[in-house]
Amino acid sequence: MSEKIEHARSPEHKSESVDALAEAQRNLDRIHKEAGKERHHGANIEQLQTKAEKQAFSREKITVGEKETTPSPVGVQRELKTTAYKQTIRRIQTKLRGSDKVLSHVMHQPVVEKLSNFGANTIARPSGILGGGVIALLGSSILLYLTKYYGFEYNLTVFFILFIVGFTAGIILESLVKLMRRKRSIS
Repeated sequence: MSEKIEHARSPEHKSESVDALAEAQRNLDRIHKEAGKERHHGANIEQLQTKAEKQAFSREKITVGEKETTPSPVGVQRELKTTAYKQTIRRIQTKLRGSDKVLSHVMHQPVVEKLSNFGANTIARPSGILGGGVIALLGSSILLYLTKYYGFEYNLTVFFILFIVGFTAGIILESLVKLMRRKRSIS
């Protein structure tokens, strides 16, 4: 039961096949013309390559002084941080009141900031201040009790001496704790 349906060939169908053949011929002619142009371009490319080889410099002819130096990423990062810091300070200073603004300008001078940072890292250590305060409080309390009980005068310089001793003890204790932590982390 294989039946085939045969279509009657109409005159329109014949004209379509003739148009397709004509178009295929036109495409073939166009492709041949483009191939001829490509051959011409290929010769032109060879001429350009030889010209470029004549004008090119060898690697040995270029000296180190001619190369451009680019800034290191570390220097660029530092510049970006300082620029951002300055912009932030200026923006905040514009929002301050008159007297606070003047004080801020004085405090954020480069010399004052460096001295302040140095003091924060050396003199104003929290462990030193805590140690000095505790030792000065305990020592002064004991001394005050003894002066009342035995009846002699309280000397104020003892407070400052006790504070310095406590400050030194606090910094030494902090250094020992850091040293012990390093030894534990290494082991």
